[in-house]
Amino acid sequence: MMAKMGEMSSDIKSMAESKSASKPISEGIGSLTLDYLTCRLQEQDEIKGALLDALVTNIHRSQGQCNLAAPSTIELLQDTRHKLEQVFIHRLRYDNMRERESTIKEAHQGTFLWALEENKTLPAPASNIQAWLESDEQLYWITGKAGSGKSTLMRYMCQPISPSDESGIQEGGKGARCEPYLKQWSGSEQKLIVASFYFWAIGEHSQASQEGLFRTLLLQLLQAHPDVIPSISPSRWESLCLFNEDTRPFTEDELGTMF
Repeated sequence: MMAKMGEMSSDIKSMAESKSASKPISEGIGSLTLDYLTCRLQEQDEIKGALLDALVTNIHRSQGQCNLAAPSTIELLQDTRHKLEQVFIHRLRYDNMRERESTIKEAHQGTFLWALEENKTLPAPASNIQAWLESDEQLYWITGKAGSGKSTLMRYMCQPISPSDESGIQEGGKGARCEPYLKQWSGSEQKLIVASFYFWAIGEHSQASQEGLFRTLLLQLLQAHPDVIPSISPSRWESLCLFNEDTRPFTEDELGTMF
């Protein structure tokens, strides 16, 4: 038995080396093992697919047990890791993810300059957006009639500052207009990520649901910090490391636990 296992290990290693030489990073070690186990069977693709589904399902069921509650310890080449990170991030996308934002009209020049300037005539702190951005207060409530410009204001706040911006906040900068004030709040020199999502009541399910909110925010956050993927989704990362794929659909509950 030990001799057979040694022979199998050697064969799989040879397959991996052969694959790596001709087609780098095309398959994980788990996929190569399935190829070896099913290569002499009829209906190989069907059997391999069933085995793959069963193995991936078992990995997900095991999350929270043994070591799968912690980040995977599988070592990867930097190029391999980058490609798997992109596979994970791509699966968060959905059709028309940015459609609502793209339909919001540009603010007329000078319209919202007041939003990020100190205004001594307004009651403090509720009407001072700048003060709120720099504070620990979590919610700033903006209300108004349909078409009054609420979404336009939010888009204006999240857009990069252009050289022609007359607000005087970091002229010519590349970050969001609200970023300088948020950096004051964070008190950190680390990279600050400004993520946004625009609910659209008349849009498709993903454009008007909590699932769409989670997907959109996670996409932006993980594009900036893909290194945290193994920590926030250890079972999916384990599957990607072993098989270079994880086709199980995301659930709203699972997406929520990633924050």
